[in-house]
Amino acid sequence: MAAPATTTLQTLGGNLFEEFFRSIVEQENFDDSQKATLGEYLKGAIEKRDRLGEFIARMEAEASAIRNEEKRLAERRQGFEKIAKSMRDSIHQQMLEWSIKKVEGNLFTFAVQKNPDSVECVDESLTPGEYIDYKPQSDRVKIKTALQAGEEVPGWRLVTDKTSLRIK
Repeated sequence: MAAPATTTLQTLGGNLFEEFFRSIVEQENFDDSQKATLGEYLKGAIEKRDRLGEFIARMEAEASAIRNEEKRLAERRQGFEKIAKSMRDSIHQQMLEWSIKKVEGNLFTFAVQKNPDSVECVDESLTPGEYIDYKPQSDRVKIKTALQAGEEVPGWRLVTDKTSLRIK
C-alpha cells in the first residue's frame, strides 16, 4: 500500500511535499511546524492548493477502497464461517443419529461432548426486575430536538459553532 501513496506524493509536488505528508502518517495531529508549512501551501500558488486538494481526495479514495475491500473480505469470511458451521452441524447431527460418541482420523478426531449448563429465554417479559440489567442510554436525537426547541436538558448543551472543511 505504501508504493501507490509514494508515487502519488511524488507526482503531486516533489520531495518536499512527499516528506511533509510522509511525516504526518506516523502521528495523529500536525505539529506546529507542519501546520505552518500547510499554511504556506494554502497561501501559496493555486497549483499548491490544488495539490493539497488532490492529495486529500487521493487519501479519501484510498480509505474508501480499503473500506470496500474490508467489506468484501468480511462477506467472504462469513461465507467460509457459514460453510464450516453447516458442515460441523451436519456431522454433529449424523453422529447423534448414529449414537456415535467419537470418530478418529489421522489428523482430526470428532467427538460429541456434553456442553456446560446454560440458560434459554422462553418469555423475557416474565423476567423479575432483579434479574434485568438496565443500561440507560441517552437519546441524542430527542435531546437535540428539545434543545433546538429552547428546552433545557440538564447535562447537555446545543453546539452551534462547529465548522468543517468542504472540498469541491
